[in-house]
Amino acid sequence: MRSSNTPEPVSGARSNSGEAGFSIIEGLIAALLLLVVTLGILPLFSRSMNNNVKGNDSTRQANGASDAFETSLALPFNAGDMSLPNDASTSLVTTDTIALKKVATPTGGADQTVSNRWEPLAGLPSTDQPIMNRQRTLQQYSFDDFRDNQSFDNPRPGTTDPRLIHFKVIDVVLQDATGGANQLYSLREVQAF
Repeated sequence: MRSSNTPEPVSGARSNSGEAGFSIIEGLIAALLLLVVTLGILPLFSRSMNNNVKGNDSTRQANGASDAFETSLALPFNAGDMSLPNDASTSLVTTDTIALKKVATPTGGADQTVSNRWEPLAGLPSTDQPIMNRQRTLQQYSFDDFRDNQSFDNPRPGTTDPRLIHFKVIDVVLQDATGGANQLYSLREVQAF
């Protein structure tokens, strides 16, 4: 028996069982958690960008040094850039740079690009900005200099008879020219006759 005071459930009406969805408070808490996680990850991105820049600089330095050595290895022992001037100088120093050059864009404006070749620093146009300088020093030694203490400490001048020159020492020093980190990258190559 049913009492007439009890209402009958209406079909299609929503029951109050907690299936209403997210409240504004829950959404704000989720956004706050996402913000905290994002702020924790941001330093990783900045560190990654710094590491990429340093890696690019290191690669450019290594390529510049190996380029200088490969050029020297391709030359005969007593010819070209592998010989000193015929005077009393004991070393030949050449300095060149790789630069940021201004180039025309397809729209007619000016843009900058990194040069793909090393150029003499003295002949660099004033509109170009040096990025990295490379200094190559050539010195020559006799076997007696190495034999006395196993080091090269008495370079021979350019007037020395070529038959008395047994070793050529090439020192390559690369340095950042942008005014940033002034780390030197130095390499030495010894060629024997």
